[in-house]
Amino acid sequence: HCVYERDIVFINLGEDEKEYGVSKRIIHANYNREDNLYDIAIIVLSESSNNKFLSLPPLNDKPLLMIDNLYILGNGEDENGERDYKFKKSLQMDLSSNGGSFYEKFDDTLQISAGRYIAEIENYSKACKGDSGAPLVATFGGIETLLGLVSYGAEDCQTAAPSIFVRVGVHRE
Repeated sequence: HCVYERDIVFINLGEDEKEYGVSKRIIHANYNREDNLYDIAIIVLSESSNNKFLSLPPLNDKPLLMIDNLYILGNGEDENGERDYKFKKSLQMDLSSNGGSFYEKFDDTLQISAGRYIAEIENYSKACKGDSGAPLVATFGGIETLLGLVSYGAEDCQTAAPSIFVRVGVHRE
């Protein structure tokens, strides 16, 4: 949705946040703003990068979903509604199949529901405003693998609901 809604002309990559021009944006042909299905796009850089990138998951990511070593890398708002625009890891994200109990349009074949439920406060530690497009990463066999991308969640980041991620594996061709 970020690529669809904005004309992105550059992005910053790597620890030094070097700026790269964008030569092309490819938005999924089936993207639908109403239900956020197919909320995925490809951004082609105008020059090559030497940055380390995440491995892509296999088409069938079910074996990867059984692991418990997950994190999201985002720069959205924190639990206090503040944002410093620095990337942070949110560790111990738990995968769940309960996205449909929170979001009517959740589709578990195209999306992943994740967040760490904290029983003491009856809330989820999850993605928040500004994290859209951030990666859901799993370390699998020592390899960091991109499982999903932040798509949407509750408007109020303090709401007891998980975040919804685009399932990257189903979009591999």
